[in-house]
Order: sequence, then C-alpha cells, then structure tokens
Amino acid sequence: MKLEQWVLFIDMLGYRDINGEIKDLQKAEDFIKFMKSNILIFEMQDTDKVKEGYKNGTYDLYAFYDIQIAFVSDSLIINYLPKEIADIPEEVRIRHSANTLFIIIKRLQTFLYNCLKEKNIIVRGGISSKFCLIDGGFAVGEGLIEAYTVESKLAVYPRICLSNEIASNKKLIDTFNQLCVLIYGVDSFLAKEDDGVLYIDYLKHNLSEPEHTVLHVRVKAAFFMLHKTTIETKLKDIQSRLDLTGSDSIRQLESVKDKIIWLKEYHNKTLSNYKEYLI
Repeated sequence: MKLEQWVLFIDMLGYRDINGEIKDLQKAEDFIKFMKSNILIFEMQDTDKVKEGYKNGTYDLYAFYDIQIAFVSDSLIINYLPKEIADIPEEVRIRHSANTLFIIIKRLQTFLYNCLKEKNIIVRGGISSKFCLIDGGFAVGEGLIEAYTVESKLAVYPRICLSNEIASNKKLIDTFNQLCVLIYGVDSFLAKEDDGVLYIDYLKHNLSEPEHTVLHVRVKAAFFMLHKTTIETKLKDIQSRLDLTGSDSIRQLESVKDKIIWLKEYHNKTLSNYKEYLI
C-alpha cells in the first residue's frame, strides 16, 4: 500500500526575460548563484537533522516518502514518491497524504520568498498525483506531464493549481481542510474561484503563521511587502512597454498584464485588513 503521490511542476515567470539580459560573466554568475540558492533551500529542508525531527514527531514523513527535486532551466520539479508500506487503515492513509500536502505548502514559502527577494520572480505551477520518478537531472512519468499540463493550461494565472483528479478527491481535500482547522484554525489553504480551479492559497498560509518572535513578524512583513512591490513593479513595466508606439507584441503584453492584475486582486483580497500592503 502507498500514500498519494505528489508531483509539482513550477515555472518561474519572467525567467526568460531575465536570461535575455545576461550579457556578461558577472550577470551570468549572479543568476547562477540565485539558482544555486534555490537548490540549497530544498537541500536544507531534507537534512539529517530535519529527518530526525520527523522521526521523533507525530508523523514521520520520511517513513512514507522519498523526496526528489530537480531544476530544469526555469522549471522546478518536486516529487514526493510514496514508499511501499504495510497495510494501514484507509483513513490513516488519507490523513498522512493530506498532511504531506500541508508540509509541501509550508515548505514552498521559503522558495517563493527567495524568488521575490532576489529577482522579483513570481511563479505558476501544477500538481499531479500520478506517477513520476526523478533521477539526477532526469524526470519521467505521466505525473510530470500532467503537472506540466496543469501549470501551462489550467493554472493560467500566477498560481499553483491542483489537477482535477486531486481536486475531485473529496475525502483527501476534506481531510486536508480539517488539518488546516486543527493546526492553524483556518478553513483551508486551498482556494477556488469562478473558474472552479483549486489552487494553493500561499498568502493565507503566510498570514496564518504564528508570530512567536520579532523575527517571525519581520519575515511575514517582508514577504507581503515584497509581494506588493513586485506586482507594482511588473504592472508599471508592462504599462511602459504598452505605451511605446509601434509595439509588435501588444497582445502578448496585454495577456501578461491580465495575469498580473489577477495576482494583484488575489493579493488585495487576502490582505484586505492590512492597508500598508494594499496595492
């Protein structure tokens, strides 16, 4: 028996524009340093110390999953490959699977923050529950293809969306939402809009994080402010390019603008009670 598999395909929006501006060794090394810092983020999440903490906790993540990460150009692939385990009650299997999605969302926050902080990069992604395997720099399987399809076809806007198969798994989603209530006292860290697509509500997760220390407060404030300024900067840049006469890419720029406006609306809706962060 195995838990649910989780396969994430995440695209860094704007990566190609940044890459196109790299015309010397210094800029190239700077960007490579940024990409290596992203790899380090995920390596630090899987250290022996972290694994020992899970082993001694209420849910041993590593007893049920092998975690595999690969960066391919501007894309991040995360694979939580379930291990074969002895029979466990279906209710427990669903709860552990939902708990793993909870952990995945929590772990993504540092990566999202780093992208904003270092390069004003926002992301879009897809999540599948089908099979995938990562070996070094190689990623294969129908789960990879589905996660990519969800990212490129279903997500549309800068959000990380769940496949229709996951979203329709009522027991799994209900259990995940129960965990959100139990651990954070909020209804869910998944959101759905008029298009019916279920996606990760990362700002709500960040907003719900406890503020036990001054550092916690500062990190949350920095994330929200970075999110705000990144959106403002991108909207201003797009409008400046649209204002240029003779532009031969107006349709493409308008499409990008629509996506950033969606992100702006999501930002303002989630942080509506915090005037300092509103756009």
